[in-house]
Amino acid sequence: MVAEPCVISANFELLVMVVYLSEFGLDYYEDVVKIIFQYAEMLRRVGPQESIFKEVMIHNLLIIFKIIELCIIKLIFISFSR
Repeated sequence: MVAEPCVISANFELLVMVVYLSEFGLDYYEDVVKIIFQYAEMLRRVGPQESIFKEVMIHNLLIIFKIIELCIIKLIFISFSR
């Protein structure tokens, strides 16, 4: 899933979401849409939760570190293979 804001004007924004589903997931697309709207409604009622924000940030950092680690390993391999 990819989501990002889309500014229409100074007073109006949209949240554009793209959800990629497998063939199996396509059988449940209505459930997926329902859950997304339920989540949006929960955010509207209670607001964003700091603990979830921190969890997502930690997850993103772990992915970034893994990418850096793989790049370093690839650079070391290239330098030794010359």
